[in-house]
Amino acid sequence: DRVERMASSAKVLLAARVDEAGGWRRAGARSAADHLAKLGGTSASEARRSLETSKQVAQLPAVADAMCKGGLSDAQAAAIAGAASVDPGATDRLLGLVETTNLTELREACLRTKTAGDPDPDARHRRIHRERSVRTFCDAEGSWNLHARGTAENGAQFELMLAPITG
Repeated sequence: DRVERMASSAKVLLAARVDEAGGWRRAGARSAADHLAKLGGTSASEARRSLETSKQVAQLPAVADAMCKGGLSDAQAAAIAGAASVDPGATDRLLGLVETTNLTELREACLRTKTAGDPDPDARHRRIHRERSVRTFCDAEGSWNLHARGTAENGAQFELMLAPITG
C-alpha cells in the first residue's frame, strides 16, 4: 500500500508542473486536467482534483513530505490540503488524524477545519459560492446523473424546482 501511495503521490505532486510546463497545449488537450486524465486513464474531475491538490500542497511542506513517504492516499491528501490551505496551523493535527480515523471522518474533520478557519460567515458563503459546481452526464446505462455543490440557499431553491420531477 505504501509503495502504491508513494507512486500515486508522485503523480499528484507533479501535476502542477504539467500545468505550468504547458505540454498539454502542444498535445492538443483543452486543459492540463484533460491531458492528465487521458494520460492517467482517469476522469477529468479526478485529474482536476489532483491538479488542485498539487497546487495546494506546493504551499504545505508537511503534507508534501507525508505524501512522499507514502503516508497519505490521494483522497487523504486532497482533504488535508484543502483544509490546511484555509488554516495552515491545523496541518499537523490533520496529518495526525490519518492514523486514527477513516477517510469519511478525516474529510469531516477537514470540513470543520475549513469552516473554523473561515470564521466570517459572509466570507465562507462567498467562498462556497465561488467554488460552486454542477456536472451532468448520461452514464453507459442511459441514466441521467447530476452532481452539484453550492450554497445552502441555492440548494434549497434547486430542490424546490426538482421536487415535481423527482417526487
